[in-house]
Amino acid sequence: MMLPSTIDTVTLRKLTGYSKAAITDLENAHVIKREATNAWPIDTVTKIIAYLRDRVRRNAVSDERSRWERARAQREEMRVRREAGDLCRVSDFDAVLEELGHAILARLQTLPARIGGNDRALRERAQTEVDGVLNAISIEMSVHADRLEGKQERE
Repeated sequence: MMLPSTIDTVTLRKLTGYSKAAITDLENAHVIKREATNAWPIDTVTKIIAYLRDRVRRNAVSDERSRWERARAQREEMRVRREAGDLCRVSDFDAVLEELGHAILARLQTLPARIGGNDRALRERAQTEVDGVLNAISIEMSVHADRLEGKQERE
């Protein structure tokens, strides 16, 4: 069986599911071209399929490009905010916290000797209190660490 060389508009609409206006739009966009008033070359359907495939491919590239542009804009915004002093690196913040922790610990550990002097009982009592404070801080820090690691829900 041999295929016809042309199809009419009604058949083209049935094959593609396009409205008459949509087919006219494709013709105006030079995607397809009539042979005569109500005659379309048989390869018109193939041209419409190729056009749709190209559009899908361009949209996929366009979507990927949009994601890349959004990510680039976010990076730029973060850089500007960091330079303005609104943001800092987590590693910088961690370093400050660690230094602060060491400074507090060093001062707390010498506190019993400074308070108690030669009074052994007072030094031991102060050391017990300092140990209690350090233990409470340790527990609190552990709770915060678990929250940051996602091991515990916020209350």
